[in-house]
Amino acid sequence: MSAAAELPRGLVVAVGCWFAAAFATSFAAAVPLHLAPSTLTPGISQTLVLCTMALWVGWPLLRLSAPPTRAPSAQALLDAVTLAFLIQLPMWPLRLGTPWPVQRTLLIDLHVLAGLASVTGLVAVGTAVSSAWVRAAAMAGCVLVAAGVQLPLSAMGLAPLALSPALPGGVPALLDRMRSTMTIPTTDEWNATLVLWIASVVSAVGGLLVASLLSRMNDGARAVAGTRRVG
Repeated sequence: MSAAAELPRGLVVAVGCWFAAAFATSFAAAVPLHLAPSTLTPGISQTLVLCTMALWVGWPLLRLSAPPTRAPSAQALLDAVTLAFLIQLPMWPLRLGTPWPVQRTLLIDLHVLAGLASVTGLVAVGTAVSSAWVRAAAMAGCVLVAAGVQLPLSAMGLAPLALSPALPGGVPALLDRMRSTMTIPTTDEWNATLVLWIASVVSAVGGLLVASLLSRMNDGARAVAGTRRVG
C-alpha cells in the first residue's frame, strides 16, 4: 500500500452517519405493531438498499468531487476494503429480523460487494486525473452500476441472454434477491452472482491498472515541469 494513501477516517464517519440516517428513514414513517419477519423485512430491505447506495453512489461522489490524489489506486482500494467491512455491520445483524437464512444473506452481500468492486475501478480512474469529463464519465458509470443496465438494454434489444448475468443489475437485481420467494438461493442465482463477480473483478483490476498508469504519467509530467523550471 502506497504511503500516499490516507486512512479514510472522514469516510468512515460519513458512511456511519449515512447508515444511521438510512435506518431512521426506513422506519420513521411507522414501526410495525407486530414485530415479525414478515413485517420487518420491507423496512430492513429498504435500509440495506440505502446503505448500499452509500457504497455505489455516495463514496464515488465524495471522492470524485475532491482534487486528484497522488495514489489513486491505493486510495481507492483502501477505501473499498474499508467500505466492504462497514457494510457488514448493518447487513448481518439486520438479517435476524428477516426470514433470510445465511445463504440468502451471503448472496445479497456478494451482490453488494460486486457492485463495490465495479465502482472501485471507476473511482480510481476518476481520481487519477483532474479532467472534468473523465470524472463525469466515471460518476456516470457508478450511477449505471447502481441503476442497472439490463432493462434499458433489453428494451433496445441489445442485451443477449448469455451476457445478462455479467451486466450490472444494480438496485433492481438486489431487490429481486431480497424479495425472492425461495429462501435458499437457487443454482441459477449462484451462477449469476459468480459471472457478475468475474466481470466486476475484471472491471476493478482494469481500472486500478489504468489509474496507476495515469498517476505515473502525471508524476513524470510534474517531474519534467519541475526540471524545466529549475533549468
